[in-house]
Amino acid sequence: MPRSPTFFPALLLAAGCASGRAVLPAADDTAPEGDGAAGPLAAEDFRLLVADGIDDRINSYPWAVATFDGDGDGEAELYVGTAGNALCMQVPLMGELWSLLPDLVPPDSWQCDLSHWDPSDWTAYTLDNLAPARVYRGRWNGGNFDWDRVFEPSAFEVQGFRGAIVKDDRLYMLGMDLVDGAIVWSTADGETWEAASDPGVIPEHAGITTSVRGAAVLGDTLVVGSASSGFLYAAEDPAPGNWRLASSEGFVDSGSPTTEDGEPLNGPFWDLAVLDGELYAAPLNEQGGELWRTADPSPGAWTRLVGGGYGQDGTQGFMDLTAHDGRVWAGTVTYPPLVTDMDAVVATELLRVDREAHAELLVGEARTLDDGTEVTPLSGMGPGFDYGGNLYTWEATSYAGAYYAGTFDAAPLVLDILDELYGDELPEEVDALVAGWLGDDRDRWRGFDLYRTTDGETWRAITLDGLGDRDNYGVRALLPTPWGLLLGTANPFDGFQLWLAEG
Repeated sequence: MPRSPTFFPALLLAAGCASGRAVLPAADDTAPEGDGAAGPLAAEDFRLLVADGIDDRINSYPWAVATFDGDGDGEAELYVGTAGNALCMQVPLMGELWSLLPDLVPPDSWQCDLSHWDPSDWTAYTLDNLAPARVYRGRWNGGNFDWDRVFEPSAFEVQGFRGAIVKDDRLYMLGMDLVDGAIVWSTADGETWEAASDPGVIPEHAGITTSVRGAAVLGDTLVVGSASSGFLYAAEDPAPGNWRLASSEGFVDSGSPTTEDGEPLNGPFWDLAVLDGELYAAPLNEQGGELWRTADPSPGAWTRLVGGGYGQDGTQGFMDLTAHDGRVWAGTVTYPPLVTDMDAVVATELLRVDREAHAELLVGEARTLDDGTEVTPLSGMGPGFDYGGNLYTWEATSYAGAYYAGTFDAAPLVLDILDELYGDELPEEVDALVAGWLGDDRDRWRGFDLYRTTDGETWRAITLDGLGDRDNYGVRALLPTPWGLLLGTANPFDGFQLWLAEG
């Protein structure tokens, strides 16, 4: 049987076959107030520090952020590792879309180089759209940051820095190299960078691990996750040759089931977290997200806490893990290129798990678990915080006693393509199709959402429109800093932004 179109192609193909006219929602800069949960920050507390990707609009995401005193003067600096041209590099993943709508090309706003556009062969297009990954250092001047580029390897050597973490007076950046295998990079002074791993982290896995994502320090051990395979790696003294496996592939040695062919069901890792001397890990699993825990990061030493997406097999994993209030809070992901049925798309859900492995659904769809337990969201809010566009909780953090969750809103991408197809007005049938997915509240069809809560039950919407910018389609960084809560946006159209709430 033919494979069903993935989510975005199916939605847009249906849109491309419709006719009639309706008007797209107009922009609205008003930040919604939500339901008024107690907490320190609101939308007006966030101040724009950086736009246009610091110094280059091609800087799409602030993938890796950390504070670190590299110059040893007793004052921390802010380090930002970037991904360049992120959206254009994902265009080949939407391959079905371009084959189903052959006259469609990426909108100009995406900044893609179309000199060698050929959906039948992505090689030349991909080479044209490679952009350098950079590390920037920001020194606080009392009101903003003064920026320097401190590391810029070749675009053929590193295509992105996917995470940052400090261990033993060194800053580590997690690299992505789709050609030779990912390298973990490190610095002691913020300026001189060296490889802290071999390509692929462990040489015999170099052809597997092309991207490293998620990092945590457990005791004296740095643990990182492969974003291209089902392995975790660990090192007490991170350097080439010093890494060991921190898990079997897909946790098979810890009892994780496999396919009929013996292949692990668990794949690449989304995130890691540490709570009370134990490490938590979230692998991709297309049969529903799983959460695992260990006090000893080594093969066979892991315990599964949550499986099957906690009764929601429409999700592929937990994109973000955050230790907060004595529990691990986990936000789910539905990644569009992995979805083969539009009806199976589930907007993000939020769970939290305590030390006794007791899970609670905070935001999501009510259901009955396999053991007969009836589960309802403690907040009363459905998937996506009652909004279908929030496909995942991209970043979250614990700050000043509250939990903050930032989403990825798929609506701006879909609306960009529909605008390319139809101009300023949508056919009525298309408008109805989109509204059936996103809902009738058109003020939400624009930019990421940011929520906060102090108890998991009552939530306040800080913004539902990307802090007033529809092109801010995701929260890609949330970091408590000495200067306040830093928020970095995913914005491949104009370059990422950095916002600071000093409350």
